[in-house]
Amino acid sequence: MAMGLRVHTDVMCAGKPMLEAPRAFALSPFEGEENVVFFGGFDANGNDSTNRAWIFKAGLSTVIGDA
Repeated sequence: MAMGLRVHTDVMCAGKPMLEAPRAFALSPFEGEENVVFFGGFDANGNDSTNRAWIFKAGLSTVIGDA
């Protein structure tokens, strides 16, 4: 199995802080989203907490590429 890295670059996120420290990965439990992965994370980088975390979802083929 080949492994690779994919970087999330979305125009909706332009000018916003980079998503760091992914801590949770899960396949979607929702009907109709059998090939969707959810990602969540939070990283204060040693700074005071902002009480904000992030969550995104992407299709499995986007995450791992075409097999």
